[in-house]
Order: sequence, then C-alpha cells, then structure tokens
Amino acid sequence: MPSTSPDRPLRFIHAADLHLDAAFKGIASDAPASVRTTLQRATFTAFHRLVELGCRLRPDFLVLAGDIYNQEDGSLKAQLTLRDGCMRLREAGVRVFIAHGNHDPYSSRAASITLPDNVTVFGTDAVDVVEVPRNNDLVAVVHGISHATARERKSLARKFSRTLHDTVQVGVLHCTLDAVASADIYAPATLKELSATGLDYWALGHIHEPQQVSRTPLVVYPGSTQGLHINEQGLHGCMILEGDRHTLQAELFPLASVVWKKVEVDITGHETAERLDDALFAAADNALTESLEACDAAGKPWGITPAAPEGMVLRITLTGRGPLDTLLRAPGTLTDLLERLRESLAVQSPFIWIKDIELACRPDADMDAQRRRPDLLGETLRMALALQDDKDAVATHFSEALAPMFDKPKLRKAIDPPDAAELLHLLEEAELLCMDMLEADQ
Repeated sequence: MPSTSPDRPLRFIHAADLHLDAAFKGIASDAPASVRTTLQRATFTAFHRLVELGCRLRPDFLVLAGDIYNQEDGSLKAQLTLRDGCMRLREAGVRVFIAHGNHDPYSSRAASITLPDNVTVFGTDAVDVVEVPRNNDLVAVVHGISHATARERKSLARKFSRTLHDTVQVGVLHCTLDAVASADIYAPATLKELSATGLDYWALGHIHEPQQVSRTPLVVYPGSTQGLHINEQGLHGCMILEGDRHTLQAELFPLASVVWKKVEVDITGHETAERLDDALFAAADNALTESLEACDAAGKPWGITPAAPEGMVLRITLTGRGPLDTLLRAPGTLTDLLERLRESLAVQSPFIWIKDIELACRPDADMDAQRRRPDLLGETLRMALALQDDKDAVATHFSEALAPMFDKPKLRKAIDPPDAAELLHLLEEAELLCMDMLEADQ
C-alpha cells in the first residue's frame, strides 16, 4: 500500500488528453458487440481507473492538462463523469487542477455543471497561481492557464513566472512544444521559454505519446490516458511524480483498457500457408503477453497492480521475401487469414482484435535484376527506386495525388492523411502491382 505519511515527499499525478467520449478510428463495424462496447467506453474506463488510482495513492494533487473532453460541446455524459470523478477525489482528500486545451477550450465550459470545491479550473486572462499546503507546510505551487478558444495560436508559456517560494513549482499548460514533432500547432512554446520561467516541472498536454522532453526543468507529456487509434501504440495512462525540487521523478502508470499495437511477421522461411498461420497466432499472443507484463511491471514502484487491459487492437504487417508472397496477393487470401484470426482471438479474454493485415513482403524475384531489364518494367522499377530515395519527392507526388480526397472536411475527420512511412509503403505496393501487371502483359 502506498505511503500516506505526512512526512513523505511531494507526490502528485499528471494526466492529460482524456478525450472523454471520443470515437475510435478504424474499427470495422463487423467487430463483435463485446469488442465494440469495450472500445466505446474505453476513454471513460481510463478515467475511472485514474480516479481509482488517485483514491488509492492519495497524492497531494492531480493535474489534468487539457483536452478532457473530445469536443467543445463535451457530451453531458462526459461532463457528469468528470464531476462524479472529482467528487470521489474530494472524498479522498485529493485536489484537482484543470487547464483547458484546444478540444475543450474555456469558452465551451458548461455553466450547468458545477464541479466540487476541491477543483481549481485555470482561467484564460492570466496565469493563476495556487499554493498547495500539507499540515501547514507549503509543499508545492501550481501555476496554470487555459485556452480561451479552440484556436489558441499565441504563446501562453511567456505568461508564467516563478514565485519566491523555495518549493516545487509546477506549470500546467496544453501546448505544442518546438522540441516535439506535431502536425497541430496550438499555444506554441519553446523549451527556452519554459526554462526561463524558473519552474521545476512542466505538466503539459496535447501530445498523445508519453515522453519526457527535458530533465532540467523536468518537462513531460503524459500522453493520452487511452490510445485512440493504431498510431497511438503501447501503454497509455498518467504520470506519477514524487520528490523535491532536485529529485522529482516521473513514472508512467498504465490506465488504458485497450492497447493498440503494430507487429511484423516475416514470411521468410515459411514455405506453407499453415506455417504462416501458426506464426500469425504466435505473434498476436506474444504481443498481448508483452503488454500485460509491461502493465504489471509499471505498478510495482507504487505497490499497486494496474488494472489489466481488457483487449488489444493489432495491426499485423507481413515482411520479408518468400514464395508465399504470390499466394498472399491472390484475391481472398488476406481476407481468409483475417477472418480466421478474428474468429479465434476476438472471443478470448483479454480479446485481440486484428484491425488489418498489411503486405510489406516481397516475392523471391531478384529485384536488382528486374530493374536492369531494358523494357518498360525495368524502367518503371528504376523510377520507383529513385522515388524511394527522395522522400520529399514522394511526399510531393502523393500529396498532389491525394489532395482531392483530403480537401473534403468530412473525410479528414474520418481518416488521417498518410504519414511518411505510409507513403513509402504505398509506393512499394504500387511497385509490386506494376510488376505483376507488366509481367502479365509479357
């Protein structure tokens, strides 16, 4: 049981990007009802686990660094869930600090929902500064500010500054940091700006991948409490912080009820479909086992066993070279493999839902020899190779080709534009398709 001694070091929890009531991307409607239900409630499950952690750990406070809701007009269910969770934390003696982000800006707050008195919601005009006492001693000072609107483009970090107190001082901000790659720029900030404030810890939100950006000052994104799509892989949860100004450490504590993961299966050496089938099942089982073991290990420093994931959503990519490549590209083969995996794995507990199977494998053909051919096929393969070596050209070519699709707002909401790795994969698939078609014409 974690220590609640009055003499223990400062301890607090940092979470962000809860996105309560968010819809999951890329889950087929033919998933079993039990899988769909687990996914639909996953963001709420992660929040309930966060509240339970707070009640058990009894930290000095809990920070929520923005995007608690998934949209400006957060659903009533999401708002009431937040209120009820904060009430439970109040009963456990845990203070809560909330900074609003771009998905849930301060202007969208529902006047009809009253949060309990253990909650401080940071405003937008200036940085609010709150002292956190414990047994008449000051253990921390928390600074925070919210996004006024969904399109906050100015730097809010410049508004922060340290007070004279010689104790841990925490900045709470939903922002895009220059040291972290992001396609969406909101409340842009630089590490230099954060360092200049003199604060000891920056509790940031907006980036969904858990990461420590800097040690001095300690700058951390806890990641989203629940991964929302296949590119948000691995364990997701919150950060637990403990220590003084010089020893403060952040540790990830898992909360997500569904884990997303990508795995690769090499077809090299698999001469039959039966051997490959065995390898696919083994890869899925290994992926789940690794996630369960990592989840269990993350709770050991605190003497708390995290709630295990209820399931995993998996993408399998077939790599390598071999004679099975031809079979795998035949109509119906991948569908048959996918259905077989789903029928067996989706009904177990925890479930494994195979989102899709991607082909990144190659035939046994000598590609270098094929590129040296003096015909149209050789010329096509040489052009493809030249493109693969020029990532900027690939991005430009595909951006122009896909522009008519992604100019449509509804489509952009449904799917994300392909990233650099996905574009390269599309090029490789096009290369193989051209080879099949041109060989057939010979």
